[in-house]
Amino acid sequence: MKNNPFQSPATNIGSPAPDTQAKGVSFSAIANHLARFSLAACILILVPLLFVPRFSDLFEEFGIELPLVTQLLIAISKQINMFALIYVPLAIVSLLVIETLMFLMPKSFYRTLVSLALWLLLLTILIVGSLALLLPIRAISSGLA
Repeated sequence: MKNNPFQSPATNIGSPAPDTQAKGVSFSAIANHLARFSLAACILILVPLLFVPRFSDLFEEFGIELPLVTQLLIAISKQINMFALIYVPLAIVSLLVIETLMFLMPKSFYRTLVSLALWLLLLTILIVGSLALLLPIRAISSGLA
């Protein structure tokens, strides 16, 4: 079969031209890992150490019965506060190891799947924790009205 001079050569549609391929690590990959690390650090360290104890004190002042989810969140937060000198470095090292392994993993379907699973886990923890703190506030506000 002869080559048609008016027909463009077949190219890989899914990949950029060879001269425009990025060499090394892309900025978006680094930003993705830093964003996930920052969000995870905030959720796993700042929330139980700073925010939950303040809400716990507020709930004790009003003396209302707390939902089971809120009681569980407060109990976990108290344990984390008792062992903060162990928990904080362990959490940071664990997050760094996870993010380093994710960064070094070759791009594949599994890397995308693991990345998506980590984002979903962090968002689930954030949503459940927020709801656990907001449920008693709703009870307090309806009791005041």
